[in-house]
Amino acid sequence: MAADDIISGSASRAANLAKSQKTLSLNAASTKAKAESATKSSISEPKEPTQTQSLNNRAADLTRLLDGIGQSIRTLESADSGVKEIVALIGESFGVAQDAKAKFYAAKGRGEEAQLEPLARNFSGLRTQIDESAEKSGHRGVNLLKGESLNSYFNEDRKNSLLTKGTSLTVQALGIDAPDFSNIKSIDKTLSQIRSALNDVRIFGAGLAKDLLVVQSRRDFTEQTIDTLNAGVAGLTGSDIDEEGAKLLALQTAQLLGASESSLASPGQQSVLRLF
Repeated sequence: MAADDIISGSASRAANLAKSQKTLSLNAASTKAKAESATKSSISEPKEPTQTQSLNNRAADLTRLLDGIGQSIRTLESADSGVKEIVALIGESFGVAQDAKAKFYAAKGRGEEAQLEPLARNFSGLRTQIDESAEKSGHRGVNLLKGESLNSYFNEDRKNSLLTKGTSLTVQALGIDAPDFSNIKSIDKTLSQIRSALNDVRIFGAGLAKDLLVVQSRRDFTEQTIDTLNAGVAGLTGSDIDEEGAKLLALQTAQLLGASESSLASPGQQSVLRLF
């Protein structure tokens, strides 16, 4: 009877140990499966994919917009250079007309006829250069010094923009006639035309310089925004990498725990089996 009790007790302990072993194995397998599932899900679906893509798209849109802003700047800079050249040429023309007036009075005082043809040719040459400067001051088909206009856009939907209206700076548009230095009246008329033209060009040049400053400021702002967006994308990507590493470590830990639980149950099971 004692022997039967021993055998019966041993069999009961063996059954309990086997049940414990099975429970531990199921728990370890469940833990491993959950860790693997979480890791695979994280790898296949990165953190905040919509936000990352949105930032990338926004940066790409602004980069394309930045190219248009750059073209506007070059158009404005070309026009600004042309204005400065024309101002200088008008100033030279004024000097020639003043020389003509001085020589006319000097010749008249001597009772001689003034020889002003060389000055007239010089003046005509300057008029030609003014037209040439206005003609060459465009960029990519837009010439503000020939009366064309420029639209500079500062956001993707083109709701924020700046319109720069051009004006013709040819000698005809400025009202600088061909020289007539045959008498004081015609010389004074030429001087008056030059003064008026110089004033008009300077006013236009001031507005052009202001618009150029505005567009350059928007370029700098857009570049800073792109840098900020790229930094945001880099931050999200770095966060994803850190999280993946943590989940991989969790998976490895779960696997080690499962192996340890199995090894703890095995000796007991083996000792029971040795009773038979």
